[in-house]
Amino acid sequence: MARSGTLPFRWLGAPLPVYLGRVSYSIYLSHHVLLEALQRNWPQLGWSWMVLLAATLTLLFAEGVRRWVERPCLKLRRRLRRHSPPAVPLTAAAITPPQA
Repeated sequence: MARSGTLPFRWLGAPLPVYLGRVSYSIYLSHHVLLEALQRNWPQLGWSWMVLLAATLTLLFAEGVRRWVERPCLKLRRRLRRHSPPAVPLTAAAITPPQA
């Protein structure tokens, strides 16, 4: 970040915001589904308990996705990239059809 050392942005480098940035996509994908499941199965829970339980389950789910899906996929990607031949850049001559 361009101004990460300045006072208004320094907190973004703390461990919690960095971790939340790592799992943010998994949180985005799962939080609504988990909240809906909790509301459907335990409607008697109050709002505060529902939010606390949903946040806890969402973070646990996001950590599981990061640990058991994203990290292995990144390792596989690096391994495949090492063993694949270098990409040949496309040129305009390769894309345009020959003139008749």
